[in-house]
Amino acid sequence: MEYIGLLGRRTSLVEVATAVIVFIFAAYLLVIYSTYQALKLRDYALTGDPDLLQRHDLYNPPEETKKTLIDAMVKSFNHNIPVLKQKATWTGRAIMAIGLEAALALVVGLVLLWMA
Repeated sequence: MEYIGLLGRRTSLVEVATAVIVFIFAAYLLVIYSTYQALKLRDYALTGDPDLLQRHDLYNPPEETKKTLIDAMVKSFNHNIPVLKQKATWTGRAIMAIGLEAALALVVGLVLLWMA
């Protein structure tokens, strides 16, 4: 069995390979979870249903219709901001996790080339 000096002690290549595989698997799980969180469907608020607006507000005074529409837009906007920020946060985390996994794969590949 071959040994290498790692962290001040003799470590077998099997132990190193096992540790690397566990770390790669953990990085893979991190990528999967982050990507799921970034891409999952969320509950967005919509502004003004056109059919409802036509049925109920078509013959109302314009000022009342404008107020109803603007109030609905403000409510939707305020609801959607935290949802969009959360989506952006998880998208950034997923990109970082993919970068981490790619860097790890590169390091492992370079080490394997060096050891060959």
